[in-house]
Amino acid sequence: MQITLPNTNIPSKIEGDSVYSRVKSLIMSHKLPPEKRIRPEPLADQLRVSTTPVREALIQLSAEKLIEDVPKAGFFIKDTSESEMRGLYMLNQSVLDLALEIVSADNQLAGILKPPKFFENPDHALTHSPDSIVATMQELFIHIARQTGVDNITHIIGNINDRTHYVRLEECELNRNIVDCLAKMCRTYYQQDMKKLQAELHHFHKNQIKLLPKVIRLIKQTQAGQVMLDQKAK
Repeated sequence: MQITLPNTNIPSKIEGDSVYSRVKSLIMSHKLPPEKRIRPEPLADQLRVSTTPVREALIQLSAEKLIEDVPKAGFFIKDTSESEMRGLYMLNQSVLDLALEIVSADNQLAGILKPPKFFENPDHALTHSPDSIVATMQELFIHIARQTGVDNITHIIGNINDRTHYVRLEECELNRNIVDCLAKMCRTYYQQDMKKLQAELHHFHKNQIKLLPKVIRLIKQTQAGQVMLDQKAK
């Protein structure tokens, strides 16, 4: 008689996904300091899990370019680089351009995924926190990418969202027009005016890139202040 054993892979898969999400959240929120080595054992103790899913999460996050895997040295938190962010913003604009061209050129694809009303009332957006603003921005970009039906485009936009997440949060502190600009793009997308949206996205990214030096300085100042606080605490 054949005995069927319980599927022990299911709990470990769920645990692995959960650990990955938690480690990723720590990195994207800069709760793990930039340029510091990530030691799997203390991180596993902090998360109250074994080191295996932590190592697996770090390997995956390294492949996604959220951290660095330095040969014979280990995993390190990447510093926020102005040149890298500029390149990611330019790539984001180019991929969204491509996505809108695909949607506009293929009448069968256009409108498959009905654009949501990201802002029912534009005035409501003014009360949003940076987290809500950035989440809406990322949702808009992902929805545009998904409209193409091309998985690679959606994957690229998702990865850029992750890698620029913290910088975009800081931008909300410096760019007073970001809510109005985002609300305008959301309304244009809902109206399915792809040509107009392309122009608005170009304007949006141009302003993002122009603001980058100030944003990076703000991030560096925040990091330096946190280091001083940590040293005093010791």
